[in-house]
Amino acid sequence: MHKFISLILGFLFLILFGINVGHSQDIKPAPRQVDTSKEAARVYNNRGLLYLEKRLYDNAIKDFDKAINYHPRYAEAYNNRGLAYNKKAMYQDALNDLISAIKIDKAYADAYANRCFTYINMGELQKALLDCDKAISLDKQLYKAYLYRGIIYQANEDKGKAKEDFNTVINNSSDDLLVIQAKALLK
Repeated sequence: MHKFISLILGFLFLILFGINVGHSQDIKPAPRQVDTSKEAARVYNNRGLLYLEKRLYDNAIKDFDKAINYHPRYAEAYNNRGLAYNKKAMYQDALNDLISAIKIDKAYADAYANRCFTYINMGELQKALLDCDKAISLDKQLYKAYLYRGIIYQANEDKGKAKEDFNTVINNSSDDLLVIQAKALLK
């Protein structure tokens, strides 16, 4: 038995330290291919987010454009460019990008919430409500969707539902800005 264990341990030692055993020399590792276009897209998207945070919306849009040029099916870049267009009150451009993001990723809750916000700004509250409901169904912890839906309910004079959504944000969100907005809207 001791001999058998020694044999197994020796075999494992050979495998662990890269010594070829049997036919393993016939198997070559797959070459590692890096998709540079996707990596470049990610880099431009991330820099665009930094510009967005600094309120440099034109610079953000340029970087999101580059990200999309490198990777045309990059839903996050379309979503983020849609956010930048929203900040510039370019709602139709925002809507187009958010539609693109959702076409690429039908389960992208954040894109539905952002499209909801765009529809609110365009005065299309029924479409906005559908998008908020969809965002919440995809991500129960996406509290900005509750805030937006509360705004829609408030605009439709459904104070009870508005209060419920605002309280959901206040009681559950860790985002201080959302909580402040919900408290302000509750008054």
